[in-house]
Amino acid sequence: MSSPSWQSLRTRLVVGAVCASVVSIWIVALGIGRYVRSDMEAAVSAQQFSTVAIIASEIDRSIGERNDILRQLAGRLGSLPDPIHTQPVLEAQAGLEALFNWGVIVVDANGLARASVPKHLDRVGTAYGDLAFFKALRTATAPIITSPAIERPTGAPVITFAVPMLDGEGRFQGAVLGVTNLHKPNFLDQISTAKYGRTGDFMVTDRRTRTYIASSDRRRVMSQGPAEDINPIYDRYIDGHEGSGTAVSSRGVEELSSSVTIGQTGWLMQSVLPTQEAFLVAREIQVRVLVSAVVLTLITGVVAGWWVRRQLRPLEKSAILLDEMRQGKRPREALPVERDDEIGQLANAFNGLLKAITEQESLLTRVAATEQVRKILTHVPGMVFKYRQLPDGAGAFPFASEAVQSLYGVSSETVESNASSIRKLLVEEDRERFFRSLHQSARSMERWLVDYRIQLENGPLKWLHVDAVPEQGEEGSTVWYGFVTDVTATKTLEHELDMHRAHLEELVRKRTAELETARNAAEAASIAKSTFLANMSHEIRTPLNAITGMAYLMQKAGATPTQSDRLDKISAASNHLLEIIDSILDLSKIEAGKLTLCAEPLHLPTLLDNIVSIMNDRAVSKGIQLRADAATDLPGVIGDGTRLRQALLNYVGNAIKFTPQGCVSLRARLAADEGATVLVRFEVEDTGIGVPPDAARKIFHPFEQADGSTTRKFGGTGLGLAITQRLAELMGGEVGVSSTPGRGSTFWLTARLKRCAPPGSPAEGPDLAQIEARLMAISPGKTILLVEDEPVCQMVAEELLSNMGLEVDTADDGKQAVQMTATKVYDLILMDMQMPKMDGLTAARSIRQQPGCQSVPILAMTANVFSEDRVNCMMAGMNDFLPKPVVPDRLYAMLLRWLG
Repeated sequence: MSSPSWQSLRTRLVVGAVCASVVSIWIVALGIGRYVRSDMEAAVSAQQFSTVAIIASEIDRSIGERNDILRQLAGRLGSLPDPIHTQPVLEAQAGLEALFNWGVIVVDANGLARASVPKHLDRVGTAYGDLAFFKALRTATAPIITSPAIERPTGAPVITFAVPMLDGEGRFQGAVLGVTNLHKPNFLDQISTAKYGRTGDFMVTDRRTRTYIASSDRRRVMSQGPAEDINPIYDRYIDGHEGSGTAVSSRGVEELSSSVTIGQTGWLMQSVLPTQEAFLVAREIQVRVLVSAVVLTLITGVVAGWWVRRQLRPLEKSAILLDEMRQGKRPREALPVERDDEIGQLANAFNGLLKAITEQESLLTRVAATEQVRKILTHVPGMVFKYRQLPDGAGAFPFASEAVQSLYGVSSETVESNASSIRKLLVEEDRERFFRSLHQSARSMERWLVDYRIQLENGPLKWLHVDAVPEQGEEGSTVWYGFVTDVTATKTLEHELDMHRAHLEELVRKRTAELETARNAAEAASIAKSTFLANMSHEIRTPLNAITGMAYLMQKAGATPTQSDRLDKISAASNHLLEIIDSILDLSKIEAGKLTLCAEPLHLPTLLDNIVSIMNDRAVSKGIQLRADAATDLPGVIGDGTRLRQALLNYVGNAIKFTPQGCVSLRARLAADEGATVLVRFEVEDTGIGVPPDAARKIFHPFEQADGSTTRKFGGTGLGLAITQRLAELMGGEVGVSSTPGRGSTFWLTARLKRCAPPGSPAEGPDLAQIEARLMAISPGKTILLVEDEPVCQMVAEELLSNMGLEVDTADDGKQAVQMTATKVYDLILMDMQMPKMDGLTAARSIRQQPGCQSVPILAMTANVFSEDRVNCMMAGMNDFLPKPVVPDRLYAMLLRWLG
């Protein structure tokens, strides 16, 4: 037995165990390496595609800005009464050279350049009418972006943005050409100066000519991409496919690439990264896995050999004793039992065999007695048995039907005196549960019910069910009478059901994780948008404050009629810009769910009359009649009057804008009485140009108008109707429109409002002249500290305050303001929020901590206009909030409130 040959069971077991372990280890190792490479490729491809998509979106936005600038310039130049003014207007247009590094050219209807900037390129008089894109411009309705070409007369490689100029009747007058030199710094420099990874490149390709427009490798600019059928992935990108793929480039390098189409141009935005770099981490992991597999293989071989030898040592001793008994060298005797395992069971079985030989005669009698019953039970499904459990734990089947052969693979004779041959078939994991149920039944004398598994030698795994009734036997033993049935099919079905349930739970968990990821991405996008809008609002409101303030002061100081008219236009333009900013912020708040409605008593007829008084001047200037009609049965309601007025003003403003003649009617009526609440329907009817049916479905979407020419002809951002729709939904209503093109439209909205007692008409507040008079009466001896870092805004605020007789001290930042309040007591402090060295919130907290400054009114005067900005100011110890641009009557009213 100790010979290391294939005759040795030990040798075969060691080799089998080692082979099984080695095969398992290498299968796992190779599988891990393969899946690591697959997962890494998918992750890198997704990251690369995301990067390319972001850059493509930014380029598309930049191209859109340039097209918009050229459209506006084409509109201005097309309306000039005399072409001789073209060059001065073009030179007065600021920022063109920053957008088009090779200048802007204005050509007439025949393609002859009649104006150009910069002048040193001397393009005036050059003919462009024979170029292919110029012929297309005559019928184009949108800007044209050309393929890369050599420009004349400069000979530079360029791309051209071309926008047609049309007169008032839509006739082609010429074009405005924005030229970008690809060899000079331009808007695509973010591609030329960036690398993807250490060895990868970005590039932009013109699909029409397969020419590189920009690339991280500047040598590629104006060169041709791979010819057709050279690089299949590149060909797919040229055909419009967006995505990622791996292919061998024309330079013979295997590269991972991603491509996205830049929307307005059809260009390809690509990035390429050699797979040598892209999958470096995956290859390193594969090498580590293989090294680990080799180490585990060696360890497994050594451990398996030692373990099998140790486990088989009792079997070798027993085999030696049995061989000596066979040869007569040793008398027959019981084998030693060193361990209670299968080898110990084998020794016990041999020992029992010796005892069984002496008892064989008595057993033959018992077998004869049970033979007849066994024949009867041959056709009964399952095994019918009598089982005896002795106090020492041994057991036997004094009777077992013939089904014991089909269930356990042993004969009934084998188990009549000892059940060990059946016990050893038990699956190890079920052994404890099986015997625990057996012992529990023996103690309680309750029915024995158990399901367990057995593993036949070279056979299938079976599930068996035992159902037996116990009773007390002789000499302290316990006897069970019952049956065993094969329930493998039932258990298999239950297992399949469990697998399906587990799979469903995994799908639910995976979907939940995907939704969580999407929610986090949406929240991150919302935060980024809010931050952008806050910065945009602040940066626009600050210079706008200077513009409106200076216009007011110039009006106040006296001006000629011409100057007064121009100042009025400046104020109107500033107010229009402020309306656009407020609309964008309102839409953002609504979409983010941060816009809340207040509740106040409303008198709806008074609300309608107020809207008519606000918009009447605009209507009269166009010769339009504006009237309001409120139903007599309208009850008093509670709602947000400011937001309801905003929604209706959007409707009325649009109606006046798109009505060349006739009238505009504003109506309100009760649509439904719901007891505690009422549904009120508001309508604005006009006799204007109407809305086509296909456009009526989209005009309530953000930034949408009836068609592309609406903005150029009538102005507007396309936000008013979208905001009106969101406000109506917040008030529990909806919006809609019915229209006949050429005859007029009726825009409507509904609002669900709480019923209340009718409020009285709101009292009119004092006008600006009254506020100024009252403020000047109390201003002598009053000193104000103005904290403002922007010089122009500082100058405007100083003059507004000085005009009211107030003494003004100025501080350029919060730190200086804290120092000044420590040495002087002020009657009021006007505090900006964003300043260098120390911001307004920190300065306000510091001032409140100084002796004697706890009750000094501190008013925030800032371009940060979000509701959270107002809350932050109040928490910092400020008393009131004045948004920029500062309106004089609001400023004076607030000063009167806190100084009076």
